[in-house]
Amino acid sequence: MEEKILSDPAIEPNEALLFTLLGNTQLLWHELMAYLHQTYSGVDEVWRYYKDGNRWLFRALRKKQTIFWINVQQGYFRVAFYISQSAESKILEGDFAEEAKIAFQEGRKIGKTQEVVVDMRNKDDLELAKKLIDIRMKIKY
Repeated sequence: MEEKILSDPAIEPNEALLFTLLGNTQLLWHELMAYLHQTYSGVDEVWRYYKDGNRWLFRALRKKQTIFWINVQQGYFRVAFYISQSAESKILEGDFAEEAKIAFQEGRKIGKTQEVVVDMRNKDDLELAKKLIDIRMKIKY
């Protein structure tokens, strides 16, 4: 079982804490956020403590619609996308690494959405997350 990071409701995440937890992958965080804000306007960033998971989660949203969630781990972070199953062909036929296609197919189904999680550890993961952002932003629920 993974260690719960950012589990104290009294300590809201900030840059210094993220740097301590993420180490070198903080650069991936900054590049991901830069891409998001440079490519799309009106994006909001929200940290919120969730009692059901006993941890802080980050959410990027636009016009009240979630683009992705981030769960911080020790030394990396996970970006979770919830993508309409109607976008399955875009992912399975698109220019994605085979492991991304498998992750989409094996991802948890929630209603009419499919969960795709990217463990952000290197530049390849960053490029995959950017492509998933682009797909997510083109999909209307």
